Amino acid sequence: MTVRALLGVIVLGASLGLGASPALASCAPPAPTAENAGRAEAVVYGTVTDASGGAITLRVDRVLKGSAGASVRVFVGPGRGGSGGSAVATSIDYQAAVGSDHVIYLQRAADGQLETSACNGSHAGPPTAEETALFGAGSSPAPSPAPAAPGAVYGTPSLPQVPAAAWAALALVAVLALSGLLLGRRRGGAS
Repeated sequence: MTVRALLGVIVLGASLGLGASPALASCAPPAPTAENAGRAEAVVYGTVTDASGGAITLRVDRVLKGSAGASVRVFVGPGRGGSGGSAVATSIDYQAAVGSDHVIYLQRAADGQLETSACNGSHAGPPTAEETALFGAGSSPAPSPAPAAPGAVYGTPSLPQVPAAAWAALALVAVLALSGLLLGRRRGGAS
C-alpha cells in the first residue's frame, strides 16, 4: 500500500469517526423503558420548581428506582444547557417548565453532577403503565439532610460513561500511531 493510499484511508476513517458524533445529538429510535432504567442511577417522579442555569430542580414525590432526596437539581443535557463557560445547548436537552410534572431518569455525569436528556427516558407527566409495571408504585424520597446539597442523590455512584466521540478520537490516534510506525519501518528498510 502506498503512503498516499494509507493517508487516504486514515483521513476517510477519521472523517467517518468524527462524522458519527453529530448523530449522538439526536435520539432515534427511543430505547425501551427497561434499557433506559438499566442505565439510570435513579428514576424519580415530581414537579419542576425551578428551571434555570441549564438545569431543573425537581420536588420529588416518588422515587421509582434507586434513592433520592426530596429535591434534586438536574442538568438538562450533556452540554449543560448553555449554563455558562463553554457549555452550549444541544438538541437533546430536556425541556421542562416550572410547575409541570415529570418522570426523570437521572444519570451521573463524568463531573459527578446529575443530568438527564431527551434521549434517556425522561418525559412529562406521571409514570406510564410500562414504568409502573417495571418499577411498581415507588417510594417516598429520603429526607434531605440539612442543608441539602444541590442534586443530592443517595446510593452508590455509577462509573462515568465514555462518549462515542472519545472512542473515535482514541481509535484515530491509534491508527495514526500505527501508520507512523509502519511508515518509519518502511523508510528504514528502504535505506
